[in-house]
Amino acid sequence: MNINKVKAIYFSPVGNTKTTVERIAAQLAAVLQVPLDVIDFTLPAARAAGYAMAADELGVFGVQNI
Repeated sequence: MNINKVKAIYFSPVGNTKTTVERIAAQLAAVLQVPLDVIDFTLPAARAAGYAMAADELGVFGVQNI
């Protein structure tokens, strides 16, 4: 399978999860030499939007357990 994009997807109220997920996803994107998309669904308005991933995309997910 070919990966054509990496997505950093997270819920991070205080920012620690954001930092971790973005760093991991950025390193993966650099190694794979593909673009990086960042999806922050921390705010309620962002969670209302619909998101989808293609079969050739790698998702790095992170959520903070409160």
